Amino acid sequence: MGVVGLITAWNAPVHIAMRVLAPAIALGNAVVLKPAPETPFTGGLMLAEVLAEAGVPGGVVQVLPGGPAGPALVEHSQVDMIHFTGSEETGRRINVAAAPLLKRVALELGGNNATIVLADADVDLAASCGAASSFGHQGQVCIATGRHIVLADVAEQYVAKVSEHAAALTIGDPFVSDVDLGPMVSTRQVDKALGMLHTSVAQGARLVEGGTADGVFLRPTVVDRVHPGMPLHDEEVFAPIAPVTVVDSVDDAVAIVNGTRFGLSTSVFGRDLDTAWTVADRIRTGMVHVNDGTALHESQVPFGGTAASGLGDDLGGRSNIDLLTERRWTSLQRRSAS
Repeated sequence: MGVVGLITAWNAPVHIAMRVLAPAIALGNAVVLKPAPETPFTGGLMLAEVLAEAGVPGGVVQVLPGGPAGPALVEHSQVDMIHFTGSEETGRRINVAAAPLLKRVALELGGNNATIVLADADVDLAASCGAASSFGHQGQVCIATGRHIVLADVAEQYVAKVSEHAAALTIGDPFVSDVDLGPMVSTRQVDKALGMLHTSVAQGARLVEGGTADGVFLRPTVVDRVHPGMPLHDEEVFAPIAPVTVVDSVDDAVAIVNGTRFGLSTSVFGRDLDTAWTVADRIRTGMVHVNDGTALHESQVPFGGTAASGLGDDLGGRSNIDLLTERRWTSLQRRSAS
């Protein structure tokens, strides 16, 4: 491609930067990295130091921390491509700003990922994976489970088991004690999550477990009776909250899952694998997992979403070649000697 402008997020700063930075330089590009304001060192400056020590030539990787660096990269005529990981709102602005230059843009945006629990599901497995995908990393990853769509036959059992998982988790500072979950990124993010929770409860949802916070430490929370129209259903939560929606049929479940503007990751749980696979095939998301959680990532596998969850080529494995290079036809006519 040439010069790749890489704009990253704060929630997994080393991973989110390196999953693009490493293949980009391996494929011959230079990279200008703009880390998130919350993580300028771990998401950028530290990586540049390590790569310099490893022998990467000077100028191949440069780091520009600070807010103004983002728009400057997007609008610069000599930056050939922008890769952005972050919010849907910012991604839309980047796409608009890059359009006049006809610049390649790849956007890894948010997700409102669903776990579908069929009537014949192994509820213990589904609840374990569902809890891990909602509460892991304090729910602050794009592939977290934000909606649990459960068939009525197993709903009561499922809610009880996810609540057991939530109640058993310890919360605290991982630097000073052995805990399951650490802090959220800020009190602002906690307040936003609690606001979504309180609004949904006022609209008829029921708080089953958790729902309290101490500063930046938000307890894992389970809420049932959630339905479309509530913030906990319609928006990306980005917090350790498991909203449960009960449905009467598989068709209802599929309609609800596909009835969002997002399209990143979905899970389907069921013992009859043919049925579960058929349901998975009806889901419009970039990734679908049968009998496993939504929060899966493996570096050798293509990763990406559809609709408001992403734009441009997937990243990961051989997909990096399509993402970070351009195809070119080079011809040579070798004339025979006269």
